[in-house]
Amino acid sequence: MDIKAKQVTDEELLSKLEYYCNSAPRLQVETLETILKHNAQVEYLLKHGLNARTDIESFKQYIPLSTYSDYTFEIQRLADGEKSPILSPDPLLCMFFSSGTTSQQPKLIPHFDSELSRSGSNFVRQIAAASVRKIFLPRHGSKSLSFMYAGKVMETKGGVEAMAATAYGLRNPQNQNMISMYISPPQVFLGSEVQQQMYCHLLCGLRVAEAIDSIKAPYAYGLLKAFQLLESRWQQLCEDIKNGYISPTVVTDFAMRKNVEEQVLGEPKPEIAERVQQECSKGEWRGIVGRLWPNARYVSCVMTGSMEQYYSQIRHYAGDVTLLGGDFLASECAVGVNLDRIRPPQETLFTIVPTVAYYEFILVNDYGVPNTDIATVDLCNVEVGKMYEVVATTYRGLYRCRLGDIVRIRGFYGHTPQVEYISKVCNFGDIVNEKQLMDVMHKIGQIFSYETEMEIVDFACNADYSSSPNRIQLFWELKELKNGPSLEEPQHYEKLFRRYCLLFDECLNEYEYIRMERINKNLNPSELCIVRGGSFDAIMEVAMQKGATASQYKPPRIIRNVHILNVLRTATLIKVS
Repeated sequence: MDIKAKQVTDEELLSKLEYYCNSAPRLQVETLETILKHNAQVEYLLKHGLNARTDIESFKQYIPLSTYSDYTFEIQRLADGEKSPILSPDPLLCMFFSSGTTSQQPKLIPHFDSELSRSGSNFVRQIAAASVRKIFLPRHGSKSLSFMYAGKVMETKGGVEAMAATAYGLRNPQNQNMISMYISPPQVFLGSEVQQQMYCHLLCGLRVAEAIDSIKAPYAYGLLKAFQLLESRWQQLCEDIKNGYISPTVVTDFAMRKNVEEQVLGEPKPEIAERVQQECSKGEWRGIVGRLWPNARYVSCVMTGSMEQYYSQIRHYAGDVTLLGGDFLASECAVGVNLDRIRPPQETLFTIVPTVAYYEFILVNDYGVPNTDIATVDLCNVEVGKMYEVVATTYRGLYRCRLGDIVRIRGFYGHTPQVEYISKVCNFGDIVNEKQLMDVMHKIGQIFSYETEMEIVDFACNADYSSSPNRIQLFWELKELKNGPSLEEPQHYEKLFRRYCLLFDECLNEYEYIRMERINKNLNPSELCIVRGGSFDAIMEVAMQKGATASQYKPPRIIRNVHILNVLRTATLIKVS
């Protein structure tokens, strides 16, 4: 099933996908058989008594549903350098870090040298590229301004490299053709400090703005941070373009600075600096993308799930430039491809590719809780309108692994479902789920901005069990009024925030189970904490210290990580209930 981009046209690729989707029932059986035959002698399958069986019935009978925690012992042995076929017979290349914001620690996902997995992943990437080319044909000589960061490469006790998946791609010599399509030199992607890397990406993009065809980031949050840096540092960027060199006080990474100066900046360009200054000095940031990069045809990033809250801000900066959505890629494996990338996030559907993994689905109730007491549903037997948690058996050693992602079935492409991404699974102990919190905050945010002219920059909550009864602790970071009282003076704001805390609870009471918890006195009124500006950036720093990269970072909505919770509690300026 390996398809090489140079050997097929986009039409042939999309026809191949259509064939796969029409043949999904058969291909799912074949995919599982292929995985189980190849991995028949791995310890994990043997210890559960599968004994080389490859049929679906035996597989479900002998192999239990699992979560990441069920693999921690096996993964630790691999990290310690053990070479036996614990999860896969293929050689271990490295470990991939997850973002680490929804759990206490980032996951370590083994990345085995699996030709079968590589074939499936390559096909998803090729389909994704073909779906973009279907909208925008490639331009000769054009470049992409891509805000990606490799992040740190760590080493386990057993000498196994651990990194983000983006780092592996950026460091892989086989991807040099892809990297050459970006305007920034490789050293910027491989740099050591995110703010300096982001600055250099912007500098390169502004210096050769006419060549920029697209602006990209893996997630909307990363792209928003880049636009905000442009807004705050445009004067220094203009100065560096005008002078033809970067101030060493701004970028201390010598190798990165040298590469940008030699490969992109070149000689002083005061006329380019003046043009950028004319646009940025207006203070009108709506539509700035089209004015600074006049040939940019689209802006691309993932804008679904927890990223949906940033969609309006990305649209603000992009103006009339087309926004393209991304694909559904979990830490464990690729799940779905976005075939209609021009749709806004609330309408985005992902088509599950039946050859990438063997998929099962756990029915989820209206509160976001999976029902593990009933049998899982196979890929082709899910029902339109219902919500499910995705379960995957992968070529790289995860078996019936619950991904923690909830989807709603919106229809079928052939015999494979097209799904809407809903949210992460509601964990035991959570009072609200991610989707409920985002929906409530969307309503409140609009009212709050209209009434106060302040902006809720970011938000999150946690289940506070230190109070009796329990309560929701809600954190807001705000963009203050320029001429208003400081948030450091809480007496000016306590009455206002108390009213919005009550409104938050009123909105939550629309969910029956929360209303009943309050009636039964099992849930206290919520507590609203206003945190210091930059607190959510500090959360990202905590995640990156644990191994996440800025490329893959997604701010948590439901906080379960005690380190992140402590950052926000320490940064609290105002607390009301």
